[in-house]
Amino acid sequence: MVLMGQREEVRKMMELEDLAMVKAHPVVVVVAYSPTCPHCHQQLQHVATAEQLAGRGWVAGRIDSDKPAIARRIGDSVPVTFLYRDGKAVARATGSMEGSRAVAAWVKAKLEAKKAPPRKPASKATSAARKGPEAGRRVR
Repeated sequence: MVLMGQREEVRKMMELEDLAMVKAHPVVVVVAYSPTCPHCHQQLQHVATAEQLAGRGWVAGRIDSDKPAIARRIGDSVPVTFLYRDGKAVARATGSMEGSRAVAAWVKAKLEAKKAPPRKPASKATSAARKGPEAGRRVR
């Protein structure tokens, strides 16, 4: 679908038929939009500009929220921006962000948060020591 009144970079955004297409790229930002929603058009512009600012770091796409499978997934609120890494959703934001720099910062923060090594769970002995001497005793 060609979005009337949008800048060239928005028209060049990858139009997704379904979310399975996000597996074709390592990092994809997808905006679920409605063609009649002004906030959606604003978010599409922010994401398209942010993609240009980011260089080759990620790919931007858009998907029409009027498709039944997408509508079931996102509900009534649009725009919804999804961040996918290696085909898996890692973040979701509802509403229009405050400009392309905010979009770029959101993507960067979410990607860096996913790079952080997972924390080791505390052992049972450590957990009991934190709770005090009464930890683990049954109360009758």
